Amino acid sequence: MDLTGRVTNASAIKYQISLGTWEALRAFFGVDRHFIALAALKALADDGAISRSRVSEAIGRYGIDVDKSNPVTL
Repeated sequence: MDLTGRVTNASAIKYQISLGTWEALRAFFGVDRHFIALAALKALADDGAISRSRVSEAIGRYGIDVDKSNPVTL
């Protein structure tokens, strides 16, 4: 993994205020516990350790909208 790219710090405070809670903010940016679990499952599926159907099951179980816009580009 290349970690030499530019790193910036976006001010989350304005988003927290408009979304109401830190929980809503994490869900909006896709970094809540469900998205983290999904990312881990996808990595395992990519490595062949689990079937891709497990990833689909998690998407349904956690209610993740796969058509959600990337919040960074909004």
